[in-house]
Amino acid sequence: MRRLIAPGADYGKVYIGQTICIEDRNSNWYKRNNNYGGMKISEARQKYGVGDDVWETKTVEKIYADTEEELHIKLNERETYHIREYDSVENGFNGSYGRGMQGLSHSDASKAKISAHHRKTQTDETKAKISVSEKGHVVSAETRAKISEGNKGKKRSDSIKAKQSAIRKGKEPKAASKALQEYVAKNGHGPTKGIKQSPEARANMKSAQQKLGVNVIAIYPDGSQKEFNTMLDAAKACNINVGSVASVIKTGGTCRNGMKFRKV
Repeated sequence: MRRLIAPGADYGKVYIGQTICIEDRNSNWYKRNNNYGGMKISEARQKYGVGDDVWETKTVEKIYADTEEELHIKLNERETYHIREYDSVENGFNGSYGRGMQGLSHSDASKAKISAHHRKTQTDETKAKISVSEKGHVVSAETRAKISEGNKGKKRSDSIKAKQSAIRKGKEPKAASKALQEYVAKNGHGPTKGIKQSPEARANMKSAQQKLGVNVIAIYPDGSQKEFNTMLDAAKACNINVGSVASVIKTGGTCRNGMKFRKV
């Protein structure tokens, strides 16, 4: 156990930990830049230092066992016991009740305090420093490719969509969106109107649409069938509206020209 003896609002608060090698534990303690024991104790070490004139160290219990596995089980149980005994989650530097917490639950008050601790926001000064450090930083093509690949196939849940929508409500549009709105209001159309796309660009767009599209089988009046990559491809080939294709697929009906469609 380590107890803070430096003057201040946190005076007397403790941190409960466990180890099977006290030399390694102490060595890690004096390395101020490592993430020792979680966020709360790490922040306290950064704030007050790690010297023996700041922290009082005490062994509250020694545990013995026949096997290493049994020793770890006992250590976890006793760690949780002493964290509760010293109330070092709600009034100390432990971020949780330890690995011996299985089968136990936090009180409502404890949950609220832990939640409040993790909801800390950055100060305006910190945000300004981050902004300055990020200015001029360009994400490499390789990094953008990795991010894009990592996001492929991911779908947002309805709850996430609802939260993101709620966050955006009432917010002014960003500069790019606002500039586009002003352009459309002034010219009556978007900036891409009249610009012809290259065959390569059209091919790329079609390929992307096909990846997101629904494979469709067209059934002709004579009973013959043909498969298409998307409903739009089927509609163009059969000279009908894409909405009619979607409607037939949904209802199981037949178009006026006798065509039927179904998903693959």
